[in-house]
Amino acid sequence: MSDQPPPDKATADAQVDPAPSSWRPPAKSRATVAAIIVLTLCAILAVLYAWRLPPFAGWSEKTDNAYVRGRVTIISPQVSGYVTHVTVQDFAEVKAGQVLATIDDRIYRARVAQAEANVAAQQASLANSAQAQRSREVATEAQNAGIANAQTATAWGYSTGYGNVYGSYGLAATMQKFGLVPAAPPGAPPR
Repeated sequence: MSDQPPPDKATADAQVDPAPSSWRPPAKSRATVAAIIVLTLCAILAVLYAWRLPPFAGWSEKTDNAYVRGRVTIISPQVSGYVTHVTVQDFAEVKAGQVLATIDDRIYRARVAQAEANVAAQQASLANSAQAQRSREVATEAQNAGIANAQTATAWGYSTGYGNVYGSYGLAATMQKFGLVPAAPPGAPPR
């Protein structure tokens, strides 16, 4: 194969690399190893505490389907509205009749003012109605006086023999036409 003589054993050993020695960090002392273990254990416990995992999860029961028993007092106002001021603190003792909260009364004041305006309008309407009724009564009395006057004139005309004093188109004839005065008595002269 090749014409070179085989190398001797001493040169062959020199050409082959000796086996590498592996690197190792210096050995740790027992205190360093103990510190690393303690820090690792503290880190694991901190994660378990933050996520509320055992052994830190057993302090209270937790459920989505639970019932709570306690004293609850329902406070119901007689009127509804927005609360403007609360006069008591949480868990304070209160007595019967004590004001607990103040409700905004602007809505109710406006309603009272509107009701008072409606009352005033109805009173004015009543006064107008009374005035109109009195006016109608006066007009009716005036018409009754006119009828009485016409009846008197008609009776005077018949009694004197003059017939219809006002002529065929007068007040007495018109009133007789509409039935407001009685017709001429029998035996009266024709009109």
